[in-house]
Amino acid sequence: MRKQNSKSARRVNTGALTEITEKAIRDMPYIEMLGGGEAVVDGCKGVLEYTEDTIALNAGACVLRFQGKNLTIRAYSENQTEIYGDIRSVEFK
Repeated sequence: MRKQNSKSARRVNTGALTEITEKAIRDMPYIEMLGGGEAVVDGCKGVLEYTEDTIALNAGACVLRFQGKNLTIRAYSENQTEIYGDIRSVEFK
């Protein structure tokens, strides 16, 4: 029985791995939280719900639900959404 070369046993198709990683990143939102009072979301596809206590965003691969008090959307564009207020929780569905 011949021993396998350890280098060939560890060889991985990095092209396929990179493609999977890039797709996952493209389909997922990027969120920055600044304390409990500001959230910046990249990758928002639309607003699903907007009240003083709840803001739900279509983020493509998931729905983001921000809950808190006095929530407002201060900026909304095709690329970025900025939420302000007393953010108490963020839910991913």
